[in-house]
Amino acid sequence: MISPPHDPLADPLPGYGAIVERLEAARWRAAPRFPLEGQVRIQTFQGGHDAPCRRFENEAGRGLALVGLESVRLPGRDELFPRFLNLPLECRLAIELTRAAAATDWLLLLTAGRLELIRLPEESCRQWAGGGESFRRELAPMLALLGRGGEEWHGARQPSQPEAESLTGWLRHWSLQLGAALVEPPVTAERILWQWVLMLQRARHGGGSAGAREWGLRLGGAAGHPTIVYDAPSATEDLTRQLTNFEDHFESTLLAVQLDELPARLEALDETTLLDRLRAEMLMHTQNRFEPETVAWLFTSLEREQEGWRREVRGVEPIRRRLQLDGWLVERPLLCDIGHFGLTAALRDLEALALFLHETRELTGAADAVQPDLFRGAPRGVNRRGELFDPLNYLFSEALRVVGVPPSQRGGVALTLLLKALSVAARLDWPATRVDSLDRIFGE
Repeated sequence: MISPPHDPLADPLPGYGAIVERLEAARWRAAPRFPLEGQVRIQTFQGGHDAPCRRFENEAGRGLALVGLESVRLPGRDELFPRFLNLPLECRLAIELTRAAAATDWLLLLTAGRLELIRLPEESCRQWAGGGESFRRELAPMLALLGRGGEEWHGARQPSQPEAESLTGWLRHWSLQLGAALVEPPVTAERILWQWVLMLQRARHGGGSAGAREWGLRLGGAAGHPTIVYDAPSATEDLTRQLTNFEDHFESTLLAVQLDELPARLEALDETTLLDRLRAEMLMHTQNRFEPETVAWLFTSLEREQEGWRREVRGVEPIRRRLQLDGWLVERPLLCDIGHFGLTAALRDLEALALFLHETRELTGAADAVQPDLFRGAPRGVNRRGELFDPLNYLFSEALRVVGVPPSQRGGVALTLLLKALSVAARLDWPATRVDSLDRIFGE
């Protein structure tokens, strides 16, 4: 017997108040000192919307923000997928608003006909419901599990490879669009796009609301009534400033763009909507699309990655055996053979190396002095007191080397490793310094 089609109007989603009751019944407790408690205002292309907002904590002390944006109907996958996007702009506004207010692990976003559980910071939708039945059968059990301090079902995680394929399509589309507008080849336009991605990731890993403001998300409002709005007219000015500031944060011949009067040429596009649409679409990707584990698939192959997985199964020597140090003088750097074991294996090695350096830095502290190598000089990032004060540049210039990468592929590999280093540095609370030693990973 064939069941009749489900009618969401006959079995609608529970409203905001009913969801609050379900959360409380699932052992979620109201979290104190939440700046967004009450009403928030989200200004979208569909107008201004007042949304009730509350924050909860589970038994493990992890936070969940509930935002009731029931007056907004989000575009479906069939509207976003042809544009290689997966995050509505209204959803981005809700994410950034709650992220700026307090440390939050999940966002439960209620819109017209849809309830989504979004895992932060990667911004992946772990479960959603489009009616009462799917809420009771799928989403409510997960909320109950999380309320008890449990973890999400691993089957809900999104693999990186399909995300990379969608990102590839988006990059190809915008490389052609931007290249035609600047009268430059698509390869030059793609390098500009990657510079913007690096600046976006740097702002996000910096934390707080300052990074959001750099990308057109303005937070404000009176006391007790916070507001967030996407400032579309500022796109040309903001994107031009990001490229101007790029060299203040990164120096690399592999990532540089040699283009005369680039700021003036971008400003000439202000009469069009091209840069407005481009920046908005950059925000309409979930965070995991710009993470190194996804970007790596643009510059590797399945065969090499499989060899890297076999290497992991066989067992990899710990960093302390593969890296030879005399104090902070590197006698043998950590070697990553990307041509043989793939790029994601190098990302795992880089993270393990960063953790090793961080632990060594915490344990050793400062020595009386550092005896410089007469042939190479003092190690980069180490002062005369023996303190590792610049771990990022020490990692790239001294401790890590990459082999098996032809010159034509070095830009993509360097970009991916830099994205990983930014992510790890933010997690380890390393000082934010200008990275000017990236190219040295391909040296002797």
